[in-house]
Amino acid sequence: MFRRLAVFLGGFDLAAAQAAAGSCDVERFQVLDLLTLLVDKSLVVADDSGGQTRFRLLETVRQYAAEKLGESGEADAVRARHRDHYTALAALLDAPARSDYERRLGQAETEIDNLRAAFARSRENSDIDLAMQLASSLQPLWMSRARLREGLTWFDAALTDDNAQHAEVAAAVRARALADRSVLATWAGTADSLDQAQQALVLARELDEPALLAHTLTACGYIAGFYDAEAARGYFAAALAAGDVEAAQHAYEAAGQHLSFLPAMAALQRAYSAAAALAAGDLVAARHGAHEAVTMATGGIYLSQALTTRARVAIAQGEPEQADRDAHEALELAAEVQAYLGISDTLECLGTLAGDAGRHREAARLFGAVHGIRQRMGAVRFKVWDASYEASEKALRDALGEQDFEAAWAEGAALSTEEAIAYAQRGRGERKRPTSGWASLTPAERDVVRLVSEGLGNNDIATRLFVSPRTVQSHLTHVYAKLGLTSRVQLAQEAARRA
Repeated sequence: MFRRLAVFLGGFDLAAAQAAAGSCDVERFQVLDLLTLLVDKSLVVADDSGGQTRFRLLETVRQYAAEKLGESGEADAVRARHRDHYTALAALLDAPARSDYERRLGQAETEIDNLRAAFARSRENSDIDLAMQLASSLQPLWMSRARLREGLTWFDAALTDDNAQHAEVAAAVRARALADRSVLATWAGTADSLDQAQQALVLARELDEPALLAHTLTACGYIAGFYDAEAARGYFAAALAAGDVEAAQHAYEAAGQHLSFLPAMAALQRAYSAAAALAAGDLVAARHGAHEAVTMATGGIYLSQALTTRARVAIAQGEPEQADRDAHEALELAAEVQAYLGISDTLECLGTLAGDAGRHREAARLFGAVHGIRQRMGAVRFKVWDASYEASEKALRDALGEQDFEAAWAEGAALSTEEAIAYAQRGRGERKRPTSGWASLTPAERDVVRLVSEGLGNNDIATRLFVSPRTVQSHLTHVYAKLGLTSRVQLAQEAARRA
């Protein structure tokens, strides 16, 4: 039992131990007794603080157990059981009608290290089908828990893996992976993401599987709605993007009846519904819907979109301070996960606010930056926002004069996406996390700190997080500076104190 537990990374629960460490010579009912004995001998640590007991091995102990597992001749079988257990756990996210769906999402996030190991195991064994299925099953996690870039890394690794050239990957699995990857790429601002979605659609039509066809059509329509509203009509009624307010309201009301099981997606739907109400001139419904969307959103992309919508509503209601807070928070969230697709809308809100406050040159620069970002991405503004934008632009031209407006616009258009974000944040005094202390650490830095506290070296941390050792060292340099520490020992002690 002790050596088999070496397959787990970042901890495990009883069900996982029974699945991976149990076998014909260790019955499932014996696993808890054996774990208890190992806890008593201080070879396994039991943690009851989260409401459910989780177990883990200290990293030095786990490495010793891994050596014994390698010597036993059963390592492949144990790792295969570990992979199968976590692949099945991820597959539960493909059954969204479950009443405990949010709990499942939380469980997947807790088990991310084991899921990474399962993904790596599938690739090592050239089980590309399993690797792609696992990446697709975790699509709700990538979208709702600020893990956009990691999801893209998984899909890119599976779809371009050298082993994939020699493996028979089922067409349905590849189609699903292409469609899911294209949606993540859209949020990252990749202009050619529609091409991948359309490749998936071709495969789905050849297979004639209704569920897969619906999945790929949805991906195509969703992406096209941001890049080409008329093209989107070929996949579904992208009414809000095309400017058909009444159709959009009916569509989002209908969609809302089917999304209550998944608060993250329901929040996005509610934000679009509020946008439709705003475009129709119903400020009461828009305000209520936007506030609900922000309350329901779980973070990341969804919360950023909800906050941007609420900022638009606040602008329409003459509440610039509320709009400024929401827009800047939305900008920070989107920048943190590099979900650049929605940033243009957020910056446009900030440009409108700057213009209304008399900061005309700043507003013109922000509008120019938005134009540049959309040009690079190939994205478009939803038609329902055209009238308000055109009114703001005309007011700026009148206030600055044509020559000064064009000069400020050109300065903004020349900014990269990152430079435009930084410019907008400087304009407000960079309302963001503190520059020092524990609260100043980014999610990526916290991941590195957690793994340092488990005793991992930089190379092992890099492997675990799918980044380079240089990136790990860069994160550590920032962490040491923010916390005023000078060694890994001090960092591990601080992490233990904060746990």
